[in-house]
Amino acid sequence: MKKKISLIVTALFCLSLFISPVYAATKDELQQQKDDASAKKEAAQYQVDMTQNTIEGIQTEISKANAEIDRINGQISTLDGQINDLTANLERTTAELEAAEEKQAKQEEELKERVRVMYMYGNEGYMQVLFSATDFADFIAKADMMKSIVQADKDCATALEKTRAEVEEKKETIETNKAQVEQAKADQETALQSQKSVKSQKDELLAKNQQVVQQYQAEVDKQDEILKQADAELAVIAQQEAEALAAQRAQEEAEREQAAQNGSGGSGSDADSGSSGGGNVVVSSGFMWPLPGNYTITSWFGYRPASDTNGIGSTNHGGMDIAASTGTPIYAPAGGYVTKASWYGGYGNCIMVAMDNGDTLLFGHLSGYNVSYGQRVNQGDIIGYVGSTGNSTGPHLHLSYFANNVTPVDPWDYIYY
Repeated sequence: MKKKISLIVTALFCLSLFISPVYAATKDELQQQKDDASAKKEAAQYQVDMTQNTIEGIQTEISKANAEIDRINGQISTLDGQINDLTANLERTTAELEAAEEKQAKQEEELKERVRVMYMYGNEGYMQVLFSATDFADFIAKADMMKSIVQADKDCATALEKTRAEVEEKKETIETNKAQVEQAKADQETALQSQKSVKSQKDELLAKNQQVVQQYQAEVDKQDEILKQADAELAVIAQQEAEALAAQRAQEEAEREQAAQNGSGGSGSDADSGSSGGGNVVVSSGFMWPLPGNYTITSWFGYRPASDTNGIGSTNHGGMDIAASTGTPIYAPAGGYVTKASWYGGYGNCIMVAMDNGDTLLFGHLSGYNVSYGQRVNQGDIIGYVGSTGNSTGPHLHLSYFANNVTPVDPWDYIYY
């Protein structure tokens, strides 16, 4: 029965070996898709932000134009009121002028009639009035009356002429004021049309920029979807890899059980492991130092000044750097399975080992590999060689420790000498 189970597990393990390289290639492609999508999204988002700033500026200018249009409309409304008042005054003054001119014309006709009569009868009419007096007092009275009549005619004519002149002057003043107000209104209407033209241009510019924002936002949304899809596919691959790794471990366990039954006392997985380092000391934590004879720590885990990064590393260091010359063998601090043996961004040539305790080790900036993806390694096996690939200023080993395969912690808490 145990032999049958071992055969099934072995079959699953073999299947995982066939599909693992496909996963690795797919992961690289998906990661490249994510990198491309992130770059495109960032560029599009930058355009969205910049265009949105432009839109806010245009909207401010449109608000100013609207305020100016409202102000000018208010001025035009006030001027319309003034024009209406002046028009009414002009109509009243015109009527007054016409009445004065009519009265003046009537008086002039009366004066002309008296002058005509006087011309026809000479002074006889006046003499008849004077000599018709009954006594001297009556004579004086009639003389004064005649004098008053003549003076009254003169005074009336003078008053009418003055009134006509004043009304004419008033009419001219009103007409002048009306013309000035109408010109002011015309100027305001010109300014109004100018502001409306400015607003129209701003509205058009606003619409174009809003269209640009929509286009770039659509690109942002598109790249977001690409990122989500890539993450979903990577999650599926991670699940498949975990299942394949579990199958490998089950196969190893089955082989050990089979070997124990056969009395071999050894592990069937040794043939797949890297060369043994032998002689390296295992400390109380259960780990081995990865670089025997090389103990200089050039950069510790956690914060470090920007001056220590030479402009190419993070100030929040996610591991520790151990100085060593290029080609120095790197020994596995603990047993586990290789989950990565390829280029990994700033880490350059990189190896990741999922240890039997559930945590993961990362070895960065390598010059070469001595293991491959999916391989079982034992403590002390040579897995790779020190180098200076990726973001590196010189040969060294970058060692990171991920608790539960996720959280970076200080490697020195586990791996020391």
